Amino acid sequence: MTTTENATDSILFVCQGRSLELFYRLSKKLGFKRNNFLISDSFFYKKNGYDQLIDPAHKLLEWEEFGKPVDMSDAELRAYLSDFEREYSPEFSLRDVCLTDRRVSMGKKSVVREDNTPKFTERQKLEITYNLVSSVLRFFDQTKPQVVVTFICVTSFDYITSLICKKRNIKFFNLRPSRIDNYIFLDNSIYEPAGFFQKYTERQSSEEAHKVAEQYIDKTIKKGLAYEGVIQSTGKVQTSFKASKLKKLGTIISDILFYFKNPEIKGDNHLHNPFLGLFYLNFYNNIYDKLTRMKLKGKYSSLDSFKDEDFIFYPLHTEPEVSLLVYGKPLIDQLNIIKLISLQLPIGKTLVIKEHPWMVGKRSIQFYMEVLKLGNVRIAEPSLKVNDIIKFAESVLVVTGSTGYDAILGNKPLITLGRSPFNCLPESMVLYLENLSDFYTKYMDFLDNHKPDLELLDKFIANIVDHSVDVNLYSDLLGRNYVEKFEGKEDPYLKLAQYVGNKIFE
Repeated sequence: MTTTENATDSILFVCQGRSLELFYRLSKKLGFKRNNFLISDSFFYKKNGYDQLIDPAHKLLEWEEFGKPVDMSDAELRAYLSDFEREYSPEFSLRDVCLTDRRVSMGKKSVVREDNTPKFTERQKLEITYNLVSSVLRFFDQTKPQVVVTFICVTSFDYITSLICKKRNIKFFNLRPSRIDNYIFLDNSIYEPAGFFQKYTERQSSEEAHKVAEQYIDKTIKKGLAYEGVIQSTGKVQTSFKASKLKKLGTIISDILFYFKNPEIKGDNHLHNPFLGLFYLNFYNNIYDKLTRMKLKGKYSSLDSFKDEDFIFYPLHTEPEVSLLVYGKPLIDQLNIIKLISLQLPIGKTLVIKEHPWMVGKRSIQFYMEVLKLGNVRIAEPSLKVNDIIKFAESVLVVTGSTGYDAILGNKPLITLGRSPFNCLPESMVLYLENLSDFYTKYMDFLDNHKPDLELLDKFIANIVDHSVDVNLYSDLLGRNYVEKFEGKEDPYLKLAQYVGNKIFE
């Protein structure tokens, strides 16, 4: 489907990594007169020839703006950013420009293992924010987009464009997964819950959507949550070879040589030395996982040990990720969350945590040792399945994330701490705890008044399905070979283009 007959002049795509290919191919099907791109990640951009495919007038490259020298005093720099913050960012501090992008807010190794050591000084972060904000403002003035499309919100460019679009009343669409099978959707905000989520009680969903919802509920209750793109829990270290083993060795070597032959790529903050990635993801993290297990030997809790306990289950988030940095802010320190909950647990109840599959071997031993100092907190064996633990849990606690579906479908009280898609469900099903210090009083009341409602949940899920499109985003469109995949018979690009085109012009 093309939309040339309806098109305004200009659309802007915000891209990072393989989402550049996704949006570039999508742009050819949508039919706008001018396709513009904000691009992060120089490797994919140059290695795949997009430096030749996209006109210089229609692209802004983050790595060219990121480290430019700023000839301003501290006072002048703060004044400029403060003015922008007051005009464009009334809800949250402009510091979120850096916080949103883990490659800026976290340490040098954060992509391959836990690393919270700051890479940049306060002055450097202000300069980065200035460079990116001012360059995006100029690009908006130059290209005058009427529509902006982003993918989740994992870069500073994503965050800045959302602020500008809201202020200037420009159509803004954020593409992200629903965690329901392989359905993905567009929303007008980078935050959860999506705007249309909250209107599920006001509309009548289609018969087909209700059928999908019923099948999804039945499947999740029986087997646990599985959606396109998820990494299944094995208790073992997730290695990069799971993705790269399907490549020829020559391609891997070619990627390494390309990185070192291009100084521009080596200086891109979005990238890390490929040898660093290979070392940590395939060797160091495996060794570290063995050391962790030795240190925690006899301290992991088995499934049988939970059967006679009253416990709250908290599945850890991978770090860093959008669930914490965007949806969960300012609660991005999970150790602090655990400590605060521990202090407020009713007598006789415990908190059980379980490591995220992607973080096995990546999180510091010190984290677990600090947790174990808390007498009422236990660590589940990493190989256990979330759904099996939930069966015995009194309730489930998340910042946000897909485990909420497992909890609700298991008829368990769900407590959320961040901007979660479940926050628009009634308080009899979900407790959104805006102030963590209120945990004790609100939790006990919540348990007394908890009332499951699968019929209402069916309506909630059907509403999401009706606003979404079923395409394999991660496996087919983004080429990730190590994630859950669903069968698909239609051309995913054509199907996505039809969906996006309809959303833009509805």
